[in-house]
Amino acid sequence: MIRAALLALAAALPAAAAAEDSDWYACAPLSRHFELCPEGTAWVLTEWEQFGDGATGHLGVLDLDFAEDWAARDDAATPEVEAALSALLTDDPQRVVLRPHLTDRIDTAEATVARTIQIESFDGDPAQLRAWMVAATPDHRIMLILTAPEDFPLDEMERRSSEIARIIRIGEDAS
Repeated sequence: MIRAALLALAAALPAAAAAEDSDWYACAPLSRHFELCPEGTAWVLTEWEQFGDGATGHLGVLDLDFAEDWAARDDAATPEVEAALSALLTDDPQRVVLRPHLTDRIDTAEATVARTIQIESFDGDPAQLRAWMVAATPDHRIMLILTAPEDFPLDEMERRSSEIARIIRIGEDAS
């Protein structure tokens, strides 16, 4: 109970306070064709952990991973963003969905985002709450995975993943 309250409190950081405490107000590149523009949200406080040619963003107990090029990506076989997300989610037999929560589509000015939120386990590891998203523009796609502990509030995961969908942008240099 106390842990759930702390998780909810950590997730409810006021966006204005977050913006004041951060030196990252502008958009920052995620990949070749996409950037994240967190101004006005708690995501300005994201701490980035670099590894190889990728990075993971940490905001409290939330982890944000992304990839523009992922294994088994086949845009010709999955031209619709919902089909791309479905193919991504069925690609790994070690993923076990313990409890599906929501599957929907978010249309923004920049992209169409297919989203699935579910509690899952991977290869026998402890269960986690995940929001899987594929954001697509007419020319590009990016996969986004927002991960939290299993007991993270579902409504808060919906809100936080919606924020991600709304602050993802096509990069200025995308061609």
